[in-house]
Amino acid sequence: VKLEDLLEIDEREYSNLDGASRAAFRVSCGALTMALLEQPQGRDGFRAFLTEAAAFEGEMPTLLRRHFPELNLSETSLAKWWALQLANKGGLNPLTDILGIADTETSLAGALRLHFRTPEGIIQEKDLAAWPELADLTEQERALAARPAEEALVRLSYRCFPSYRPLLSEYQLVLADIVKGETKDVEQRLAGLAETRTTMAAKAERARDYLDWFEITTARTTSGAFDDYLRLKEHLKSSPRRTRKDSLSKYLDRMDAIFDRGLGAEQPAGMFGFGDLPPLPDDLPPLDLPPP
Repeated sequence: VKLEDLLEIDEREYSNLDGASRAAFRVSCGALTMALLEQPQGRDGFRAFLTEAAAFEGEMPTLLRRHFPELNLSETSLAKWWALQLANKGGLNPLTDILGIADTETSLAGALRLHFRTPEGIIQEKDLAAWPELADLTEQERALAARPAEEALVRLSYRCFPSYRPLLSEYQLVLADIVKGETKDVEQRLAGLAETRTTMAAKAERARDYLDWFEITTARTTSGAFDDYLRLKEHLKSSPRRTRKDSLSKYLDRMDAIFDRGLGAEQPAGMFGFGDLPPLPDDLPPLDLPPP
């Protein structure tokens, strides 16, 4: 949404937006609010803006620019400022943004990969379950095979769901023992970690289902999520259907009637049986087929 449109849209125009446009408008408004609050003296300016907004009889963009001089720019400069603010607000910070349980589980599965080097020098990735294949390698070679997984676990630890951090620490200890060749209880530890992950994922899914059930059973009004669809349905129902009279449309209508009729239903006049399909119209456009 352009900043000019964001500032000038009124309540009537907002009510006519479809669901996607309304969601984009609300997200853009939130981004604009955050951007204004982060400006120098932004909180004081926003407080003063809200104080005057209720009784202000002019245009809101004028009042907004009065309290936020940053918006008093040329059209080009204002567009650049807005694009920069959206980029700052919309960008994903790979170091600090926290992942949910499902995304953490997916990232963890991708991190637990061992890198094997074939005699030809080609790197092959294998699941951590293939750790017994490292037994015949030297400690240095085992360290090289496990290093990508160790580094991936460190990166994931910054963003993983908080309850996964002890699991990541345990996986790091397991990898260290595999590198040192101390693999007496590695299989049992990996099995325990896998069981814990399964339990955590199941609890998260159960909690999500419970929240969905609670929201549905305690709702007193509809969410309005399908209002746009219902309005469109009623609009299409009330709008006159445009009837096409060309030969191809007539042919398709007759074919549609043949395949959509109910079993055992009386065949309308002019209906063709499956063994007596209507001939193709003579005025169809030629097909440009490629040469064999």
